[in-house]
Formats: sequence, structure tokens, C-alpha cells
Amino acid sequence: MVTSSCFLFSMVVVVLIQFIRTSETNITTDQYALLAFRAHIINLDPQPILATNWSSATPVCNWAGVTCSRRHNRVATLNLSYMGLVGTIPPDIGNISFLASLDIRNNSFSGNLPEGMAHLRRLKEMNLGYNEKEHHNGNEWRTGISPKSAKSYVRVFLAVALHEFLL
Repeated sequence: MVTSSCFLFSMVVVVLIQFIRTSETNITTDQYALLAFRAHIINLDPQPILATNWSSATPVCNWAGVTCSRRHNRVATLNLSYMGLVGTIPPDIGNISFLASLDIRNNSFSGNLPEGMAHLRRLKEMNLGYNEKEHHNGNEWRTGISPKSAKSYVRVFLAVALHEFLL
């Protein structure tokens, strides 16, 4: 009797652990992270693409600038380049665990890269280039994260002018 109770208890624990692991992160986690990103955009884009398209009424994988992986149905690419956005990158971006490519070049993002980005183990490309100089200096992009703290980076594009990069 004791053995069967221990076995049943063990099985319940295993099922609960599996449930917790699978429900920890999903497309809803990605959605919340992207909505937090949108909330950190000051002008919410000159063309109201994000304001109208990035909402709970539209599936995340259909949002402008978002591409999801077919295999996992999770956000894999975020491309908001050339959208004239002004804002900062929130720590929530580190919750998009399947993100492989981030491209926010040619906008006006400023501030530090959040430390949570070091959790993006699948991130292979990041292009932050040509965000307006008056909104940040070349060193700020590098203070929150480095390739040393995110060993999975294959390529990190910090496309700032060479003299700013060396400051």
C-alpha cells in the first residue's frame, strides 16, 4: 500500500513538473513581452502600424514585423527597422525565448540593452544600427549586455560609427 502511494505521488509530481515546464513559456509569453516593447515606444510609430496591428485581437504571428517559427509557433524574428520609432528596449524582451533575430535599426531607440537579453540563447543576429545619435552614445548600447554574457550570439551587429564604438 505504501509503495503504491509513493508511486502515485511520484507520478503526480512528474506530471505537475511537466505541466509547469510546458506552461512556463508559450506564445502568450511572447505576446506580453511584445506588448511591453510597444509600451516603451514613445511615439507609437508615425504610421499607426503597431498601435492598430499589435493587439490581442490579432494573433501574434500576424503582427507587423513579427515572424514565428513553424516548428514551435513562437516569435523567432522581430524586425522593426526603418519605422521611425522612438523609445527604449524593455527587460521583457528577454522573455521571447525563441527569438533568433532582432532588427531595430534606423529608429530612435536609446538607453541600455537590458540584461534579460542574455537569456536569449537562440539570438544569432541583432542589428541596432543607426538609431539617432542624439538619443544615445555609442557606449550605452554595450552597457547592459555583451557577447561574453550571451555566449550563444553568433553575430552581433552594433552598427554604430567606428569612432563611437571605440570610445
